[in-house]
Amino acid sequence: MSNPSKKTESRPDGSSARLWAGALRHDTLVFDLDGTLVHSAPDLRHALNHTLASFGLGPLSLEVVGGLVGDGIAKLVERGFEVSGHPMTDGQLEEAYATFVKRYEAYPVVDSELYPGALPLLDELTASGAKLAICTNKLEPIANDILAKLAIADRFEIILGGHASRPPKPDPASLLKAVESAGGSPERSVMIGDSKVDVDMARAANIQVILVSFGYTAMPAAKLGADAVIDRLSDLPEALASLPATS
Repeated sequence: MSNPSKKTESRPDGSSARLWAGALRHDTLVFDLDGTLVHSAPDLRHALNHTLASFGLGPLSLEVVGGLVGDGIAKLVERGFEVSGHPMTDGQLEEAYATFVKRYEAYPVVDSELYPGALPLLDELTASGAKLAICTNKLEPIANDILAKLAIADRFEIILGGHASRPPKPDPASLLKAVESAGGSPERSVMIGDSKVDVDMARAANIQVILVSFGYTAMPAAKLGADAVIDRLSDLPEALASLPATS
């Protein structure tokens, strides 16, 4: 028996795309970047360990660095030094931040990669008529560079990253701006992320939120209060279809 919640549509390249009722009901989808679409921890680790080494400190493991990601570069650097047993003064953190940014800007995509299923998912959602956006605490120029190097920047109506003109997550300003810039409305939007800051931001914006279980978070995603949690990006259409409509 056919599933009434999906149908197929011919693409220009002759392939077919699933059109999910849930994706169309929630037609503006805002994605986090690190730990959600992109496994970026390896290159964040390279930049952080380079920074630590410049202060005479040893390297951190990929697992440790993954647990420090989520609140922007400044927090990542600060946490990196704390975990290394060397909390720093504001002046030292400013120097360490500059060192990190210089290194990361030069090498943003060496070992970073899209998570499995990310590219076909984005293509499927675009074919379904969904409007896509990025909302991340990563510095905006670096976020744009990473998405361009991974060849997915053109899938998004807008890419909003960390910027001096906006407060970072979990403040809802960037999420609401992303929705507005994509041509959507909060009641028809969903935030897709991996951490508590994504949940807190979405709640503050009165927007539904789905988390991935494989991202960068110290606490399991299932315990963070999202509307749904998925184990694979390919599960997102079904999760969208399961969300209640809002008005």
